[in-house]
Amino acid sequence: MVNAAFVRLGGEWMLHQDVLRVKSRDYPKPEDNAFPDPITALIEQERREQFGQEGAYYESIYAFMLTYLPPLVVQGSVEIHRELMTAAQA
Repeated sequence: MVNAAFVRLGGEWMLHQDVLRVKSRDYPKPEDNAFPDPITALIEQERREQFGQEGAYYESIYAFMLTYLPPLVVQGSVEIHRELMTAAQA
């Protein structure tokens, strides 16, 4: 679906995506969490206790970059690739 949206932009665009997984340091403090009722506060308390008892937890950091490659650069890289392929086959 995302790819279909970028296809309309033309062949000079590239979408890069990366995910970085890092260990969670600490669970948020109870005063930093706002729960409107006792039930959700109780669920959050259980999560906090479980976080402290089990092993490592990880957080994901996502990055998306959209890169434009001008046509002359594309043409030059295609020619270099063609020359490298020809040299490798010789």
